[in-house]
Amino acid sequence: MGKRETKIESLMTEYNTELYGRFASTIKFLLEQLLSQNGFRAQFVSARAKDVASLRKKIKNNGAYSEMKSITELDDLAGCRIIFYIKEDIDRVTPLIRKDFKVINHKLHYSTNSYNATHIIVSLKKDRLKLTEYSAFTNLKCEIQLTTVLHHAWAELEHDVIYKPDQGLFEFAPEVFESIKGRFTDVMEKHIKEAQRSFDYIFEELEKLEQGKKVFDKTFVTSIEDAASNNAIHERLKLLLQYIEQYGDNPPPRY
Repeated sequence: MGKRETKIESLMTEYNTELYGRFASTIKFLLEQLLSQNGFRAQFVSARAKDVASLRKKIKNNGAYSEMKSITELDDLAGCRIIFYIKEDIDRVTPLIRKDFKVINHKLHYSTNSYNATHIIVSLKKDRLKLTEYSAFTNLKCEIQLTTVLHHAWAELEHDVIYKPDQGLFEFAPEVFESIKGRFTDVMEKHIKEAQRSFDYIFEELEKLEQGKKVFDKTFVTSIEDAASNNAIHERLKLLLQYIEQYGDNPPPRY
């Protein structure tokens, strides 16, 4: 066994799949609490520890990784993914994650095929690590991926159809294979992006409608009567007028 192979085996021996699996599940639990406490509408939250075979292949195929001093230098041994319906929720949850965890790195992931997601590398803060149930996770990092359901579905399809199969399809017919890859990009540019904008608009209008309904509830009228100051009364009446003008005589316009 050569020097490089020996180093790879040493790194792999250091990787504790069970520990990273528990760490990923813990981060998932904390994220689910954060989402629930702040009223987010998430489609799915998942957690995973990196597959051993996948990790070995990653280190073997990249010489820089085999020069690492410790396997803990990798950021994605533990991973969580939150899939939202709309992009606005990604923008809203990001500062909450930054507040709840120690953020090591935060980047927007843009690929050449137009897929994008937010990747945040986190570890647990010191106050949590002092607790017995979290102490084993000292110095561990987790990659949190934030994306929308449409981008996620497209990325999963592309990964399974284009990148995952190792069947020599590109070598067999490179022009045809490149054409298929191009069609995936076209779907993103011509359909997925437009659909995402439409969903964002629909959810924005739905939220306005829900807020408008609350304004017309009896509890809102009571809040005007119980307002502590003239300024508070003014702000509530201003909000009431806004929704009366929008929904009082006519239903919301169809999209």
